[in-house]
Amino acid sequence: ISIWISMDFYKFAFLFIILVGMLSIAIQPILNIPDEVAHFARAEFVSRGNMIVDSEQRDYDTIQSVLDLRSNVKVPYISSTVKGEKIDYTTAKIGHIAAANASFLYFPQAIGILIAKILQLDVIWMLWLARLGNLLCYSLSIGFALKMAPKLRNILFFIAVFPMSIHQAASCNPDAIINASAILLIAYFLNLFCSEEKKITWKQVIIFEGLAIIMTVAKVTNMFIAGLILLLPKGKFIHRKKEVLMKCAIIGGVVIAGALYYLYTTSFPVSEEHMVYLQSVNANSSEQIQYIIGNFTNWIFSFIRALIIAFPQYVDMLGIFGWLEYGSSIIPLVMIFLFAKICFQESGISINKIDKVLIFMMIAGIYAVTCFAMYISWTPVGSAEIQGVQGRYFIPMFALASLLFTSSENSRTVQQKHIGDLVTILCMNGMMLMFTALKYY
Repeated sequence: ISIWISMDFYKFAFLFIILVGMLSIAIQPILNIPDEVAHFARAEFVSRGNMIVDSEQRDYDTIQSVLDLRSNVKVPYISSTVKGEKIDYTTAKIGHIAAANASFLYFPQAIGILIAKILQLDVIWMLWLARLGNLLCYSLSIGFALKMAPKLRNILFFIAVFPMSIHQAASCNPDAIINASAILLIAYFLNLFCSEEKKITWKQVIIFEGLAIIMTVAKVTNMFIAGLILLLPKGKFIHRKKEVLMKCAIIGGVVIAGALYYLYTTSFPVSEEHMVYLQSVNANSSEQIQYIIGNFTNWIFSFIRALIIAFPQYVDMLGIFGWLEYGSSIIPLVMIFLFAKICFQESGISINKIDKVLIFMMIAGIYAVTCFAMYISWTPVGSAEIQGVQGRYFIPMFALASLLFTSSENSRTVQQKHIGDLVTILCMNGMMLMFTALKYY
């Protein structure tokens, strides 16, 4: 397609994600993505018009078909007990529906489920159309981001089509919207940064604020990306006072939204299945905080050491799929090489060294706060290691990291197609699909 058909790059990106993602939808066994059981149950919950979740509940209403699919986790459809079955609307109960997540993260999946219900399709179509709705929303968002970004399109495309990115987007997992919202915000920053228009308007500030709040509510630890507003040069604003006001309004709004939403999520109890695990490994948030306060000096050095040691493991996890059961270390190695290659061959933008230090601090903030949150909530009390962290959490961080390698010296007037890079990207996604086939078929 890229060689023989001339089309805008953002249209090609949309088509690439749709085609590769649909292959993933077709080949992945039932509810085979981490936490997809809970996310699918939440999407079905939303499809019935339930937008607000009662924080005091421990069991939630669902339908029998959700439990039937849950009983076939990791089973290919052709071997499942739901093959050929119609949707069973009998009322049932389920204990975990990712209740603390915002409902809008499940709108695309809920629409897919609703279509399956309206058309009276077999039960498996609830899952397939939920995944397809998520994939379509993701591909549209990435296509729009690449259309909007005047620079660094190739690297944003590469991050958006990581095998792990496609793997998550072609599931019921809200990572699709989490990653897409971060890439959209970075693309909009590039649009403002590189725009020939001299002055930034309040309308543009409101759009940036809206994207930043959506990204933050989707995943609070990504709020650091909103700090990109600080990199916009003074010349983009009418005068100094307006610059300070606009930047403070954006940062303040994002911080307030993130803090309020975090407080909201703390009102939800831990699900029974998670509680069993936490008790088995002696993970307790209150006791962990007490341990940190009582042993702060030793703990901080131990935590920093754990951050450094664990990073290669998290990168390696980007090549492990399903319920973290299969994959290859070859994929992350190729990704690292290609990430560096595309970064240095991109048409650059001029970001000064001080601003790059600020970008590095944002990256460090995302990484450290994400790991700290999992250390508090999922790690045994007093442990020298961090547990519960997965490499997929840091995909937005890699998009932000690409700005560190920008340079005006490698600027180009025309975006070039890199056929070799596209072939390599396609091969990586092909490896993901082949590993899935070998594992389950």
